[in-house]
Amino acid sequence: TDLPPILSQFSIKHLNIEGNLFSSFPSCLLPSKPYSRIVGEEARPNHILQLQTLNLKHNQLAFLPDHISRLRELQVIALSGNPILELPFSFLQMTCLRRIDVDSTTEDSLLFPPQGSFDHSATPAARVLGEVRRA
Repeated sequence: TDLPPILSQFSIKHLNIEGNLFSSFPSCLLPSKPYSRIVGEEARPNHILQLQTLNLKHNQLAFLPDHISRLRELQVIALSGNPILELPFSFLQMTCLRRIDVDSTTEDSLLFPPQGSFDHSATPAARVLGEVRRA
């Protein structure tokens, strides 16, 4: 199951795809380049990159792709109800990210990029994850 590719052509700020049983991250949410080229048409921006809130609750996602950091405007991501055990290293690059929603049972076992690889405690995503674990 996937979302229609045309979705990337709309300027969407908030997307709720809760409970759709996706087992992989919807490909249209992460275009390979900031501008996609369609045969016979001029390059157009992928407006989905302006996404600020993404609700992925209650799907079957076991992981998130590393290139999720292309969603540079993302502020909130809801992941509760997914068997995700590890967040991608690229979360550290997501400077707008303010909230990560996960299950209370998941947050204790949720892995984030290895501690000690460098000091990433000052990055927004690391602070947000720290708040999730303390809550």
